[in-house]
Amino acid sequence: MADPKHRGIDMAGFAHPRSLEVHGLLRRWVRDPATFGLASLPLALIAVPMALIGLGRTAARWQVRLADRHAFAHSPRPGKSPGFLRVIGHSFAVLIPAVVCFVATAMLLVGFYMGYLYFLRPDAISAIGHPFSADSLFDTSWGGPTLAGAWLAHSSVVFAAQIGGFPLIRGISVLQARLTQRMLNWRW
Repeated sequence: MADPKHRGIDMAGFAHPRSLEVHGLLRRWVRDPATFGLASLPLALIAVPMALIGLGRTAARWQVRLADRHAFAHSPRPGKSPGFLRVIGHSFAVLIPAVVCFVATAMLLVGFYMGYLYFLRPDAISAIGHPFSADSLFDTSWGGPTLAGAWLAHSSVVFAAQIGGFPLIRGISVLQARLTQRMLNWRW
């Protein structure tokens, strides 16, 4: 039986410090920016009608909580409760970064399917039984004429996009979090 430390768990059943470091890096650079990237645009859009019907404080609370949880921002300093114009102004101020962040995150998620799961695409699944032999389906595909070559080429492109994309998304999410703290700075 293998030593449990090699699987990330020590003899007492606790996570090994190395596995916690990797988990923290993945959380900081992948999961939290992706979550923030997908949630910030809908929250910015829904805040305007919520402020119009008198629920601006709730919309502000949702945006501050999202910034606290997923953008590595510190808790907001106590201040005045945001008013109607401040909530709407914040929504318009973060609209362009939220759209960029949402589109970049969506592209990376689609890229995950198109690259790493290339062999499951409807146009490639017929070759799954013979991944290392030439197939006429992949003559014009990147990395063809084999399914394995096409998968490797597509996965490499997606990996390169993710290496650049997730830091971009994290940077935009930190910018939005700072705008949120600056504009929706209030006491719970």
